[in-house]
Formats: sequence, C-alpha cells, structure tokens
Amino acid sequence: MPTLLTNADIWTMDARMPRAEAAIIAEDGRFAYVGTEAGARLLLAEKPFAVRDAGGRTVWPGLNDTHLHVAGCALRARCVSLAGAGSIAQAQARMRAGLFRVTNMMTKLVFFYFECHV
Repeated sequence: MPTLLTNADIWTMDARMPRAEAAIIAEDGRFAYVGTEAGARLLLAEKPFAVRDAGGRTVWPGLNDTHLHVAGCALRARCVSLAGAGSIAQAQARMRAGLFRVTNMMTKLVFFYFECHV
C-alpha cells in the first residue's frame, strides 16, 4: 500500500520545483510523486493508502551511508574530558574509565568490521 507523506518540507533538488509539501511513497520505498498534497490525493483517489504526517520536518533526497571508519571512531573515542575534575584523583579516574571505554569500543568495532567485511 502506498503512503502519502503530508505536512513536509521536501527539498527536491529540482530547479523547476525546489520545494514540495507532499509525496507518495510506493511500497518499495521509492518516491512515486512529489508535489502538492492536493495533487497527491488526486493520484491516490479511490485507492487504499496510508498517511504519514511529517510534522513540518525537512525531507532531503540522498543516500544513507552507514559505514564506519574504524580508526576515526577510535580516535574520537580516546577523548576524555577533564573539565570540572576537582582533583588529580578525579582526573585519573576519568582517564582510567576512558581507557576502558576505548579498549571496549575498539574490540567491538574490530569484530563489527570483520563481520561486515570479511
């Protein structure tokens, strides 16, 4: 069943119609129509469809790139904030916790990487 996406701020990346308010999303997840809500409802007339209110949110076309760069993630995870540490003991405790977190995270990242790429 197609879904009518309403109340959206859709950026089309098309100079002829840079913005739209509604879209029809086909069962395969692809956009079948982008334009006005009235136009979408005309196309869907007498067909069953679901409605999803975007709540005024912005919709951009694009790719979802969910890969990780293991080294970059590890470098970011190494950072430990010492802001507000009231003593050397507190700073040392935060550093120990940070080291444990990084070691734990690297183990998970390495296993994740090999599960996905080997």
